[in-house]
Amino acid sequence: MINRVLGWMARKQLQPLWWGLYRVAIGGLGHMNADPQFNGEDRFMRDWARARKASNPGVLPLLLDVGANEGDFTAAALAAVGDCRIHCFEPNPKTFARLSARFAGDSRVTLNNIGLSDKPGTFTLYDYAGSEGSGHASFLAETFTDVYKSSTQAVEARVSTLDAYLAEAGIDMVDFLKVDVEGLEKAVLAGAAGALAQGRIDVIQMEFNAHNVLTGLSVQAIAKILPGYDIHRIVADGLAPVATASHAYNSRVEIFKYANLAAVRIAAPVAAQLAR
Repeated sequence: MINRVLGWMARKQLQPLWWGLYRVAIGGLGHMNADPQFNGEDRFMRDWARARKASNPGVLPLLLDVGANEGDFTAAALAAVGDCRIHCFEPNPKTFARLSARFAGDSRVTLNNIGLSDKPGTFTLYDYAGSEGSGHASFLAETFTDVYKSSTQAVEARVSTLDAYLAEAGIDMVDFLKVDVEGLEKAVLAGAAGALAQGRIDVIQMEFNAHNVLTGLSVQAIAKILPGYDIHRIVADGLAPVATASHAYNSRVEIFKYANLAAVRIAAPVAAQLAR
């Protein structure tokens, strides 16, 4: 009986209806809302700041903003956390100039005009043709040819790895790592393999979007890369589990539309408070 009903529902004349309902449904699941004030990002930062202060009050938190763009995440983190250290990474020279002007004189912020990937070197950074530096700039040409379907301009940019940067900067522990690099997330995680294996990164927030199709970075792949982490989707009022110790992965969570994931190291001091 159920197959007969499903067969009736899956008619071509009903497809526009199902696509409309699908759009509503994935919006309710936390996708397709890029406003931090309403999609849960700002709330998650405040929740994390409280948990971090309670769990380790004697040490300043250290955050990394990878793909800092003009610094909106950094500004929100400074407002939520207060006393902390934030290292920003932005490879686009035009965007980096605005980022630098925004945080000039703020001793809490360390600015780096580099990108992060799985190996050091000089990479080609693509952006919209004629742009003065956009938030969609990417080291993947396919971001524009396949996702945005736009003509591009290119600039050469210096790239390092997270492991190398931590060693050079003498950083032992990262409390919060934010990664928004327009499709290069998989490479950034590969370049942090040492720190991840040693349990030196407590919380990772990363954008999940159509770019992930280009590199094969599914939620299932993220769970494999981060075996010691519970992975959640950030929603308006907290965290919704997608692959955790108590909530098994299911392929239905593979929705390649804008959302933010939070990976929380299971052994991290903040883990219990964030899971509430």
